[in-house]
Amino acid sequence: MHVAIVEDDRATRFLMEQGLQRHGWRTTSFASPQEAERALRAAPQAFDAIVTDHAMPGATGIDLARALRAIRADLEVILVSGHVSDELRALAAEAGVARVLQKRLSVRELCDAIHALLEAPRLRNSGSGLSTDD
Repeated sequence: MHVAIVEDDRATRFLMEQGLQRHGWRTTSFASPQEAERALRAAPQAFDAIVTDHAMPGATGIDLARALRAIRADLEVILVSGHVSDELRALAAEAGVARVLQKRLSVRELCDAIHALLEAPRLRNSGSGLSTDD
């Protein structure tokens, strides 16, 4: 499974990438929403999920989610923000974001969220009746 990380803060991006890799995920990181959008346009099936910061120069994580889901509607997007509110959750849902997480989360919490998103369609399609959706 391949996860893209979009985070303008270099140290945070490095920590997320290293943490996910230690838990078995293949990662590619981007310093800007524009880089991530270009990469997905060039190879729409390259990533299984995107983890993006919300507040970034030039575009928000919600702007990026809209752009990425226009390229590939089934792409799972997780938005990470230091200031999660009901308003942000509503805007994110409208943009097709699957999960909104508080930025001060552990790598394990992030891995669990990604795993749950990627497993949910498989469980629904298997006819088990089980779902890990919120």
